[in-house]
Amino acid sequence: MHAQSSNLKFFQNKLKSEVDAHKETQIKLDKMTQKLRESKEETQEAHNRGQEMLRRYEEEAKKVASLEDPDYIAALANLQEKYNDLSLQNNQLCTTVS
Repeated sequence: MHAQSSNLKFFQNKLKSEVDAHKETQIKLDKMTQKLRESKEETQEAHNRGQEMLRRYEEEAKKVASLEDPDYIAALANLQEKYNDLSLQNNQLCTTVS
């Protein structure tokens, strides 16, 4: 009878340890899920800001009077460079979150 009681106590303790470990794992999972959600939101915000910047740059480019104007050509080259940089940053952010 004493051996059965010892075995029962052993398995009760083992079960309690497993339940506690599961609770800790669930807490960690919840925290990581929240961090992932926040990261996705931040990435979406960055993406939206980038899209807005691109839209503004395109609008600026349309306002330039002539295609032959040296200022227009310089502004267009600058916008193209900024567009490429923002596109690269956007792709990196999307890759990071995925």
